[in-house]
Amino acid sequence: QIELKQYTDEIARLIDDGQVDAAIEHCRHILGFCPRYLAVYRLLAQVSIEKGDYAHATHFLQAC
Repeated sequence: QIELKQYTDEIARLIDDGQVDAAIEHCRHILGFCPRYLAVYRLLAQVSIEKGDYAHATHFLQAC
């Protein structure tokens, strides 16, 4: 088992390493258990920005 904070830190590292698709899958996994965990929405916004998808980034940031 892993704490959510530690898990989101790992996802942030994936994003920094350019592994955005893996990061998205991990974010979806967390949201399956904790649909209101705001840190995940910030990570999804960051991924969307990395992919140049500013509409989704805005959507995820508004969810925060």
